[in-house]
Order: sequence, then C-alpha cells, then structure tokens
Amino acid sequence: MTPEGKVLKDILSVLESCADVHVMRNSVGMARHGQRRVRYGLENGSSDVVAIVSPRGRWLCIEAKAPGEDAEPHQREWLEKMKSFGAVCGVARSSADAMALLADAREESI
Repeated sequence: MTPEGKVLKDILSVLESCADVHVMRNSVGMARHGQRRVRYGLENGSSDVVAIVSPRGRWLCIEAKAPGEDAEPHQREWLEKMKSFGAVCGVARSSADAMALLADAREESI
C-alpha cells in the first residue's frame, strides 16, 4: 500500500466510525467497457473523500495526501469551488487532519 493509500484508509476508517457522517469514497478516472470509454467519479480533480455531516447536511470534501505531499492544482481548484458553495474542504495527511476538518463541518455557522 502506498503512503497516500494508508492515509486514505485511515481517514475512511475514522470517519466511518462517526454516526453523524455519511462517507463516500470518490475514485475518479476512466475505464473501458467493450469499445467504449466510461468516465467515473464526480469530476476531474474532485476529492478522494466526500461526506455529508448531519444534522444540516454540510458537505465535507477531503483530499488525502501522504505527509509532505500537496494537492495538484486541479484538485485545489475543485476544493475552492466546493468551498464557494459552503462545503468544508481541505487536504488531510492524517486521520487527525480529517478529524479537524470534520470539527469545522460540525460547527453551527455555515
């Protein structure tokens, strides 16, 4: 498993243990289906983890990265776009980073 893969696995594990969070793993790419190419995932650059935090349905978007790595420009653009719609977004290099983002999403002010 890659360092980023381990970080992602840890983030998913900690978020899935929270009763007030619906967590979705978002893989983005293209696959072949017979002669056709089929795109999957939300959008190019979209976060590895997309979650909805109750009770208000606040979006939480997390780009998982290995320690010392940063998001690509198209990933940063997507995070900024989601922030403009009221989502809490960020890059997490550990489950602790993800929990800090979750704490922000749980805040009362939107």
